[in-house]
Amino acid sequence: MVYKFTLSIQVDTGLGTPANHLAHHHYLVLFQEARQAYLDQFGYSERDIEGFRMFIVEVNCVYKKELFHQDQIDVKCK
Repeated sequence: MVYKFTLSIQVDTGLGTPANHLAHHHYLVLFQEARQAYLDQFGYSERDIEGFRMFIVEVNCVYKKELFHQDQIDVKCK
């Protein structure tokens, strides 16, 4: 799969658990951050994409690796 956009994010400990790994629901926060950065490059927002709104109706995540505080990750969009 060819991705057209990548956002590098450093995992913040504020999103972690007592075990210092990223809690499962905070992966969606990272996805949201990447989605907004992707739209920003075109001057769009989720409320206005050439007159249309973006609604997220379903999310699926396959965990490939546990993330910890200070990990650097790339979130990719297309």
